[in-house]
Amino acid sequence: MTGHMLSPLRLLRVFSRGHGRTSALRRFATATSTSTLPPHVLRSPFPDISLPKGNAVEYIFRNSPLFFDRVALECSVTGLSYTYGQLVDAVARLGGFLLHRLDVSKGDTVAIVSPNCPEFAIAFYGTLCIGAVATTIDANYTANEIARHLEETQPKVVLCCPGLETQLQEALQIYGKPAHLVLTGPGTSGAAINLNEVIIDNDVPFADPAQLTGDEVALLARSHGTGATGAKKPPRTVALTHSALAASVAICRNPHTCALSETTNDGGQDSLVGTLPFSNASGLVPLLSLGLHSGNKVLTMDKMTPEHFVHTVENHKVRNLHLVPPLLDLLNSDEVDSSALRHVEAVLWWGAPDVDLSAVDAFKSKVGRSVFFQEGYGTTEVLVSHQTPLDGEKIGFVGQLLPNTLAKVVDLETGEALPANCPGEICIKSPSMMAGYHKCPDATSEAIDGEGWLHTGEVGFFDHDGYFKIVENTE
Repeated sequence: MTGHMLSPLRLLRVFSRGHGRTSALRRFATATSTSTLPPHVLRSPFPDISLPKGNAVEYIFRNSPLFFDRVALECSVTGLSYTYGQLVDAVARLGGFLLHRLDVSKGDTVAIVSPNCPEFAIAFYGTLCIGAVATTIDANYTANEIARHLEETQPKVVLCCPGLETQLQEALQIYGKPAHLVLTGPGTSGAAINLNEVIIDNDVPFADPAQLTGDEVALLARSHGTGATGAKKPPRTVALTHSALAASVAICRNPHTCALSETTNDGGQDSLVGTLPFSNASGLVPLLSLGLHSGNKVLTMDKMTPEHFVHTVENHKVRNLHLVPPLLDLLNSDEVDSSALRHVEAVLWWGAPDVDLSAVDAFKSKVGRSVFFQEGYGTTEVLVSHQTPLDGEKIGFVGQLLPNTLAKVVDLETGEALPANCPGEICIKSPSMMAGYHKCPDATSEAIDGEGWLHTGEVGFFDHDGYFKIVENTE
């Protein structure tokens, strides 16, 4: 982005403070660090960490003054980029616009319907900055599906990319309630607000981050799951707090599992390719939010083609590569020369089905050197809970528990905790778990029992080393 001079003093002023008190989940995590656990309940093998308090945006951008001149986000298609200084100012500017021009207050909802692009991050963190609630909607939804989500979450503002303007106008007509439409670029009708004009408008005041306890809802995200018995669950909207979002980044950043290097203005900088949708937990936390917290350059692609993906990996010298099954198959194919992968040192496999061991072996053989293959697990309800430690690759397992996290595997009929290597439903207690299902207290009570265990609906087991494996659904 050009023509916008930014002040590092403002960045330091706006994002250096911390507010809030310890949430119930954080109190739980601290208490369990020294408590005796019942039989067959597992604690993370890694030490508990100090968990952040208050507004999640402050924590995610806490280190930005160390690398404010480095690129934070770049569209790999157009080349449009934002440095960390520009990103922080854009977040604060959008927050001010929402607060002072669109009358969005703490607790109000802003809907984001967008593919991966730099402006997604501006919209998401700008919303959270002022204490409003972001709800992310799949950009592939039909107008009717979007309208149903709008009806459930009641946003004051809907933000989308220009390519979805017609679809959003139709959805808003079906929804039938007033909401401001903000586009990430110029629209066709002239009725929508242009985000790019907002963030360079010096008449729009910067917003300071809202002072929060951390227990306030930050995100309403859609979850589609299958129960432990194989029965399909109805779609639910998950409510996640600022504490949960910040904690998920913090526990992912721990030195025992995090493969990402930190950035300084004078040092190197790793690049991450946005292969996972930011509207989902797997793209929002271990890719976008963790990447920005670490000072990485996050490369976006609104529409991914095989040729462009491979070109991006090679040209940006990507070391840590987030993959899903189709992309692993692509990289293993004869269409991709091994020279395009010469910088790859680690593959990060989040939220995808079990990896094919033969496909991993083929990839490592093609690269021709040691590549760390790291698997991780999370759901919308828990964000992140497991990851392979840096010194303990075990293909086909989703790793060990992340810090401050407990888990057990229970018998599907009796609910009794099971020992190692016995499949059952995986239950988790974590500071990153959801507050509940939005407007669905009965579903919340069904998912989180009276002892605070989140029943994931996933069938799996752990081995004697504390590695977890997700078992295929039996339906």
